Parts: sequence; C-alpha cells; structure tokens
Amino acid sequence: MDQQVSRRFGAERLRLRRTGAMIPDLDLLIAATALQHDLTLLTNKRRHFDRISGLRTESMWAEANQSKQHCAQEAAASIWRCGCACSDSNRRWNCSQSASASLLRGCSGAGK
Repeated sequence: MDQQVSRRFGAERLRLRRTGAMIPDLDLLIAATALQHDLTLLTNKRRHFDRISGLRTESMWAEANQSKQHCAQEAAASIWRCGCACSDSNRRWNCSQSASASLLRGCSGAGK
C-alpha cells in the first residue's frame, strides 16, 4: 500500500458515503489498489464492486454459468432430436435425464 492507493481509497470512500453505497473498507482497499495499478479485479461480487467508478471487474462464475446454460440448451435440443418413443412416462423421463446427463458430461461449452 502506498500514498496513491491511500488517496484513491479516501476519495472513493467519501464518494460512496455521500451516495449511501458503502462497501466494506477491505473491499474498497482492494478496489483502490486495482484502480491505482490499472488492474482488472477478479471477483464474484461484481454488483458489489460495480459501485466503484472506473473499476474493471471480471467474474469467473459468469463464464462458467454461460457455459452451463449453453450445455443445458444443447441437452434439451438433443432430447427433442432423439425422438424417444417411450410410451411409459417414467421411462421417457429417465431417457431424457440420461440424455441430459451424458450431454452435460461431454459438453465443452463451445458456442457460448
């Protein structure tokens, strides 16, 4: 921590206090450090850090969730293409679940 980070911390803390959008001091210190050194902050609290103007954030969960969403869509499409002709609703459900599970296991997340 240096003087520039401390000043940025103080300025951001004052701004957040005035707007009623405070975040914990340690998170603010992390944000001030990232801003001062022109870094992108990797966090799962994006909405939390979006209160800091000019701070770039990335969320590792956002990419994982997009990949999961893509895989789920592919699973649903695969089940419809399968044309499973099971007459028993329980067997049809199991067929759908098996198709979903096998597709999700093998999905690379391509095309997200």
